[in-house]
Amino acid sequence: MARIRPHIDAQPWPRRYLAQQDAGVETTLAPPVSKTRETVAGPPLTGPEHGWYTSKDLGAHTRIRRIKMGYTPNHLGHVNIYVRNAELSQKWYEDILGLHTYDFVPGRAAFMSANLEESHEVALMQVGDDAPGVQPGGVGLNHMAWRVDTLDNLAEFYDRIKEKEVDFKVADHGISLGIYFKDPDGNGIEVYYETPRSQWFRQDNIFMSEDKPQGQFPGPWDEVLAAQAAR
Repeated sequence: MARIRPHIDAQPWPRRYLAQQDAGVETTLAPPVSKTRETVAGPPLTGPEHGWYTSKDLGAHTRIRRIKMGYTPNHLGHVNIYVRNAELSQKWYEDILGLHTYDFVPGRAAFMSANLEESHEVALMQVGDDAPGVQPGGVGLNHMAWRVDTLDNLAEFYDRIKEKEVDFKVADHGISLGIYFKDPDGNGIEVYYETPRSQWFRQDNIFMSEDKPQGQFPGPWDEVLAAQAAR
């Protein structure tokens, strides 16, 4: 089965440096810089309040923003969700996503992970069979997302979820392709593939832009995407 990774991974580019561009100018990736606060490699800062500076290596219109914080988290460690029955949900997450269970307390909780180096990436907390379900349009978690390493891995998962007869939809986000579905309690889940940052069509306004590229991810989902677009 395809290896699934959690949604947010540690990236080779420091998170506190965000590439931004002026309108109509192609954005280039920010160069690696030191994470040490005392000594930061790179061009001198020109914006005292927000740490803006311009790098000639990136072009005159590209600016890098340094977030002035003593620390930043390096990745999202886990999500904690409520389920009616922890044992049934544990078996479902093992069967559909292939997660490993590091701890299970009958009648209380299951702690599961795709990355075996993490104690858990999702915790399933039992609240009982009579608990109300997820409220559509309500405040709260929309979905959790699990990342796969390659488009072939996503195609393998696509075949698996069809075989398991789980209802799903597919979405092309221009830089990524996601398969969306729900667990037995209605909690939203996405399994997706995302291209490397160097291949993104831009570095900001990515998901809501009307000019994002489509059709970059050919695969067994082509007919599903076409049918969804025709509705």
